[in-house]
This record gives sequence, C-alpha cells and structure tokens, in this order.
Amino acid sequence: MPQNAHLIHINSAFSPIFALSGYRSSIFQTKLRVHVTRHARERMAQRNINEALLGELLETGQVRYKDDIRLWIAKEAPGRQDNLICAAVILEEMLVVKTVMHHFQWES
Repeated sequence: MPQNAHLIHINSAFSPIFALSGYRSSIFQTKLRVHVTRHARERMAQRNINEALLGELLETGQVRYKDDIRLWIAKEAPGRQDNLICAAVILEEMLVVKTVMHHFQWES
C-alpha cells in the first residue's frame, strides 16, 4: 500500500474493514479493506464529502462495472444539491477508491 494513502474508517469504531451490500454483486458478499488514495481524499475535501458519506456511498450505492475490476458506485445524498455522488473504484485484494465525484450522471 502506498505510504501517502489511507484506509477509510467506517462507523464509530473506525474499522478499516467493510461489509458491502451483497445484493448487487457476489464480490460484495464478503468484507473488503478499502484503500482511499491521496487523490480521492483531496477530491473528498474539495467536494465536502466526509468518510461517513463515502462509507454510506460504498455500502448502499448503485454499482456499475466497466470491466472485471473497474467500477463506479453512485448514489443520491440527502441534503446535497449536486445530483449523484460517485466513487470510481478498482477491485483488487481490496477496494481502491481512485476518485470521488459529484454532479455525476450515468451514461445511457
């Protein structure tokens, strides 16, 4: 794991292990470590997306795959006026959050 990246912490216990929703993909039926890159953390700060909101996004967002390991997870966030928020992630031995977007729209 790169030195300048961090693991996301979820819930008040701040566990770096995630139990992602299992109804969308068999991949998410197990617990995964989540690695948030420096770039993603910078975008989160710019877009006012905290770890709790990112955790909710990853656990309950809609998933679409680009290929076997690259995917997007998006969701509406109550109280925000910027359409969908979205995490672009890579599924390796852990879930790597590459960037976090707002004003996101799915392509048709």
